[in-house]
Amino acid sequence: ASPGALAARPMMEQVPTQLLPLANRRVMLTGHRSSVAPRLGARLAERGARPLFMPTVSLEPLAETAYAPLDEALLRLPDYDVVCLPSADAVRALYDRTAALLGFNRQMISGMLAGVRLATLGNNAYLVKDLLGVSASVVPPESSLSGMANALEALGLARSGAKVLVLLPAYTGMAEPPSVTRFVAQLEATGATIVRVAVCIAAPTPLESAHVEIGLLLAGQVDALVFTSGSEVEGLYQLLCAAKAAAERGAPERAFEATQATEAPSVQGQAITALEWSLLLPGHPLAIASYGADAMLSADVWGVEQAVVSPLGVIEELVQGLEKQLASGGGLIF
Repeated sequence: ASPGALAARPMMEQVPTQLLPLANRRVMLTGHRSSVAPRLGARLAERGARPLFMPTVSLEPLAETAYAPLDEALLRLPDYDVVCLPSADAVRALYDRTAALLGFNRQMISGMLAGVRLATLGNNAYLVKDLLGVSASVVPPESSLSGMANALEALGLARSGAKVLVLLPAYTGMAEPPSVTRFVAQLEATGATIVRVAVCIAAPTPLESAHVEIGLLLAGQVDALVFTSGSEVEGLYQLLCAAKAAAERGAPERAFEATQATEAPSVQGQAITALEWSLLLPGHPLAIASYGADAMLSADVWGVEQAVVSPLGVIEELVQGLEKQLASGGGLIF
């Protein structure tokens, strides 16, 4: 493009911050660093917002001995009709263990995976190409677990007699997200043999790691909150319960000690009863948004009223939705 064309193009950095659509709005993102949260936060910042990152779920590596099922599955990759890599963590785990097995020889890694059908979601397709040196065979237009299951069934990769390897986190101290439960059930309903292998540990973030951000939320200093995956909703609920328990003990800065016993979401997706969000969140306007169908499902199941949603996981759609919601007077009051 010519210099004149560039000069004529509207650029957000040329606009004073106070005139931007989300000027000085604090938007809390609950996703892990490996999720879409960093990219979403960058786009919100371009629109004038002040992103706050508070991952409500911690993702940690497995103990070395716990990788044995994954290592065994890697040695039998040709036995599977398709390997499902729903998250960036699944892609990285596949790379790490394959690389360790083959002496970190990139050519051997791509050669080992060349004949394997890999299914992934959204931008994880680029990570598959960058790390594994091969292209994903299945990247459904709907970037969700249900979208992946639908695509596999439509392509005949999930069918009676087929064998599907699914790489997912092992959830500890919290319920499995309803989107994961439904995903596995949907694949099993096709008659395929589903082999589920853990690639990392997902657990609620302890209060000691998030008490500053939780303090801002409880003080009404946050304008909007964005979920980017299914597990983040329960993670937030557990953090709020822990903060409430700590406040009742008179020690809000203390480590996470509240009970983690929460009723698991129903596979049928029926809302959990007795979740008193109004007792946990402040009585201030708070616009709650969900990015993607998996986050939307969890928010519905956990009884969270959503002001903004992007079912297909489109960053611009979610950002524009937040702009309209906050411009119209803020958010929902619990």
